[in-house]
This record gives sequence, C-alpha cells and structure tokens, in this order.
Amino acid sequence: MISQLLLSFSLLTTSFCHTSNKILGGHKISIAEVPYQVATFWNSRQSCGGSLISKEFVLSAAHCFDEHVPDKILTVRVGTSTPKDGSGMSINVKYIYNHPMYDTISNDYDFSLLRLYEVKSFPSVVKFAKLPTVYDQLNEGDDVFISGWGRTEFGKTSDVLLRAMVQVQSTESCSKDYQNMFVITERMICARRIGGKVDACQGDSGGPLVRKSDGILFGITSFGCSCGDPRYAGVYANVSSALEWIYETISSDSGIANDQEPNQCQYNFTLPQHLV
Repeated sequence: MISQLLLSFSLLTTSFCHTSNKILGGHKISIAEVPYQVATFWNSRQSCGGSLISKEFVLSAAHCFDEHVPDKILTVRVGTSTPKDGSGMSINVKYIYNHPMYDTISNDYDFSLLRLYEVKSFPSVVKFAKLPTVYDQLNEGDDVFISGWGRTEFGKTSDVLLRAMVQVQSTESCSKDYQNMFVITERMICARRIGGKVDACQGDSGGPLVRKSDGILFGITSFGCSCGDPRYAGVYANVSSALEWIYETISSDSGIANDQEPNQCQYNFTLPQHLV
C-alpha cells in the first residue's frame, strides 16, 4: 500500500505550529500529472516547492526565501518527479521577489515570485500552471489537490512526488479553529480532510493547491498546526488575492532583488485583460 504523506509548517511564534513541509495521506504520482510543479534547491539541498507560471517565473511562498544567503545558489528543478536524483532540468534563479506586504509573524501575504534565467526550451513534459481569473471562485467543500516531496508520516522526506486530496474549509470555520493563535485573512485558504490524517506539513512549502475539477492553481502551501490533526486545517496563500501583484511584478520585473540590479529583458507573458 502506498505510504501516506504530509506537508509540514514551522512558524517562529510557536513550536506547535509550523510552515509546510510534508504531505500526509497521499500517493505517488508522475510529474506529468502536475507538469508545472518544481522543486527549489539551496545549493544541493532541496528546500521548497513551487509552480511554474511562465517560462521565466515560478510562484512560491515568501517564507521560503525571507532570508537571502549570499554564499548559496538558489535553483529550481523542473520536469521530474524525482528531483533529488538529478533528473529533469535545473535552472538558476536570478531574482527573488517576495510580496512587499509579507509578514514573517502572521505569514500573511505569503507570496514569492522567482525570476529564472532564460532557457531555450523545457523538457516536453513541462507545462505552465493555470492561474485563476477574477471570475474563478473557490468554494467551501471543493476538492483540491496538494503535492510535494516533503516528509512522510515515517519522518523522512520523499524521493518521489506525492499528492493528496483535501477539501476547502470556510474562512469562518477555520478562523474559529485558529482563534488565539492566528488570524485567517482573505489572503489565505484553509483546506482539510474530515477526520484528519491528510494534510500539508514540513518540506513542501510553496507547493501548489489546485482544484480537482479544473486544475486551477488557487493556493500556495503556507502554514498550519500539528500536521494531520483533525482540529486544524492546512493554510494556503490565496493566489486570487495576489493576482494584481503577480502580473504587475512580471510585467515590470523592476526593483532590486537579491542585491542585484534589475534586468531589462522583455517577457513573453500576456496580462489578463482586466489588468491591461
């Protein structure tokens, strides 16, 4: 029987709650089922997940990159379900754009865009994630997939890509569960499996939450409490709430990131009509 998986979290405010690193209650899948999924590496050490949204940009979580380490090289690996073995394609990250409103204590605005160095082509299996439009709405009870390479219930990280299905929880209900611990804002989505044992936990932060019915990328694995605990949902950054920042950042690619001068390249990325 395929082992269950779990994505875990580690916020500094408490040892009980943490940023997401593993997936509990999942199964092995091919990268072809989530062709936009990437793994990030600091030098040779696998760190977080992310989603390729254009040929130059990966969407991930800000808490994965809130401390720049000058002597380490950040790369993403695309097109593989087993990134630790060196398969797929490795691409260096040129800039890190964390959301300017990101809060390290509350994990609000937990969004990051990674600007990649240009590559001529990707492996044929690679596809871009489908972002929501202003008309797409995620509803309570919707089935959503979470995926990544974080630690399993056996305490070890997974060498192969794992995926699990959970259901969206209402913000009101989630807020009650997290009262006196965290404020659940409109920049967050809560998702859980009734009865627990299926969740996101430590190692897969930044990875995707996509709706089962249409594959739209609605969430980014962010934080939670006590992985798989039926009392607490996993919390994901709400992509719909950051669309304007995402498209404006991609369009301008301006500002200084990683202490480097901004690059002046042109980008083959079409803005939605409502942001033109």
